[in-house]
Amino acid sequence: MAAARAKVATVAAMLKPLADSLDIVLDVIDWGAVVPQMGRPEQVILDQLKPTSWDVFIGILWHRFGTPSGATDPETQRECLSGTEEEFRIAHHLWKQHNKPRIMIYRCTRAVSLDALDPDQFTRVKRFFGDFDAVKGKTPGLYRSFDTIDEFEKLLASNLLDLLLQYGEQIKSKPLAPEVIQEFAPKLPDNLPRRAPFFGRDTEVGTLLRALARKTERGAPLLTG
Repeated sequence: MAAARAKVATVAAMLKPLADSLDIVLDVIDWGAVVPQMGRPEQVILDQLKPTSWDVFIGILWHRFGTPSGATDPETQRECLSGTEEEFRIAHHLWKQHNKPRIMIYRCTRAVSLDALDPDQFTRVKRFFGDFDAVKGKTPGLYRSFDTIDEFEKLLASNLLDLLLQYGEQIKSKPLAPEVIQEFAPKLPDNLPRRAPFFGRDTEVGTLLRALARKTERGAPLLTG
């Protein structure tokens, strides 16, 4: 999920002008910025990233869950099967206590080749998302799915934009002016595939091609002048 993680920073950079206009500090922090230190690796990360300072927790999972972090969930007494899970459990515990951080989880549903698929890892991912079930889940909640990296970028940009606008209205105690939103909202590139020429006219194109082929077989020129 390295490409998806990189898109988080890209989206944050696009939204920073809006955040600045609302007097909101928008910074992305992850373990890549952590300074090496001795000790349990995930604890080294948490000591420097300070979970109590998080306003938004963004989790992204595909078909791998990670390796055990060496910690136990204090609520369930279950072993944390990855650093991501440990961070999520901490964020969830803080959210239940303080209604913060906002937890935004995204699941990649892109197909995985059999050579790359680890059944045990994939089972852990499915079990994690199973806990989001509203009735049977241990941590009920809503997550969003995506297939491509471009789809994730647009989804995240839309979600973070809505979140910034909510925070901005709380700060200013009134709805934001439409012109402010229009000025600072990110302009996402249009990466949708282009339609082929004569889109939706397959029958007519086929008829023309057959007619041209018959003329060519009889020796008739395609172009005259």
